Amino acid sequence: AAPVIEGNRFVDGAGLGFGLLTASPVYLGQIGDLAGVGANEAVGTPTQRTFVIVGSSVQSSWTLRPETGGYVYLLSGVTVEAGGTMTLGAGSLVKSEREVAVTVDGVLRSTGTESSPAVFTSKYDDSTGGDTDGGPGAVPEPGDLTSLLVRGGGTVSLERAQLRWTKLEGSAATASTVTVRDSELLDSQVRLANGVVLRLTATTLNRSNVYVTGLAAPVIEGNRFVDGKGLGFGFVLESPFWAGQIGDLAGIGANEVVGSTDQRTFQFFGSRVSTTWTLHPEAGGYIYNLSDITVAAGGTLAASPGSVVRGSGAIRVTNGGTLTATGATFEPLPGFDYPGIDALVGSTVSITNSTLTGAAIGVEANADWNGFNGCATVTLSATFSNAFDILNVVSDVPGGCSVDASGSTASAISFHLHTCTPPPGSTLPVVLLTYWDVTGIFPQLDCPPTYTEVKPHP
Repeated sequence: AAPVIEGNRFVDGAGLGFGLLTASPVYLGQIGDLAGVGANEAVGTPTQRTFVIVGSSVQSSWTLRPETGGYVYLLSGVTVEAGGTMTLGAGSLVKSEREVAVTVDGVLRSTGTESSPAVFTSKYDDSTGGDTDGGPGAVPEPGDLTSLLVRGGGTVSLERAQLRWTKLEGSAATASTVTVRDSELLDSQVRLANGVVLRLTATTLNRSNVYVTGLAAPVIEGNRFVDGKGLGFGFVLESPFWAGQIGDLAGIGANEVVGSTDQRTFQFFGSRVSTTWTLHPEAGGYIYNLSDITVAAGGTLAASPGSVVRGSGAIRVTNGGTLTATGATFEPLPGFDYPGIDALVGSTVSITNSTLTGAAIGVEANADWNGFNGCATVTLSATFSNAFDILNVVSDVPGGCSVDASGSTASAISFHLHTCTPPPGSTLPVVLLTYWDVTGIFPQLDCPPTYTEVKPHP
């Protein structure tokens, strides 16, 4: 139920002669509460300094304490129960098989220091703690990742920890919390979904990646991504960051990235901006790939100078939402046509001193599908190139809606304004503008019967 094993000295452990480690001096299985397994000392080879613990629980408080011999914990199927706390002390070293090492329904935390972090890694990683598996290889294979699993109501709080060959994962119907601060991930992955509250800050991720989906408002800022290993799927295979179905992107702040173009691309899909999200290009100059992003009422998406926004789908600015960009670049994701910006009725889009390449802005005039009447407010002072379009995509306000593009320049483009009635208040670049026969292009839209010709605009 709750053995007490502490203050002992294990020297040249003879081992059990069977099981996971033939020279391991301690093997514990199906223990009700590990709280009594305290500070001990171990002397000998790496395997003679390895304590094996499987299929056991933490019901109260268990602290892992490395002692003089620097022993290693090999954990498999350990559960921190609700109400229990497992603490990884400074310098503690945990290894595990290719499976869930620790399931957290209670609290898992680390209290490492800068010089002595708590380390969590694969059993097959010989670079830390030596050769504890007795196998021929010194480096884990891609399939050798171990796992820390947080479930509903659980809390993982890692400070000055090092995760190597580890997947930090969780999905919960009820809120769980994951905080990683001032730590390091090597060849690892953060993969969280649904009811998880995530805060990832001041952490270095080497050959690692972050995959989050369905989170309300994650905070990810002040981190350094180096040579992102990528997820192995999607549009950018080596992208170190992928976020989908996020309730508010405002907490995705300034980070630094190092690596190739793909390794500097953060991917965002099907998510919302509900407050204020600022795009920050930092030392590594990372790239935002935005697809199906909604700027909600009261929300602002602000692209700061130097931001690079690529698209494979639209940024949709809704009634009461705002998109601003100064000194930014908008361009299509390679292999796609347009990074679209849809300015719906009641929205505001202001783009200045920026470059828009192969893009389209859909300006919704008159009425959106919810019955709002009026115009979007669109101001453009930018450089357009390579087939940039402005489209009135629903129907026209009597007399037209104004699109102010004064101060803009354009080159080598096919530049169109799709509308039934030329908006008299528009100021547009001096390029060829063609009013399309919208009756033919969009048969659901009714233009005046007399409007059937294709007109050039000065």
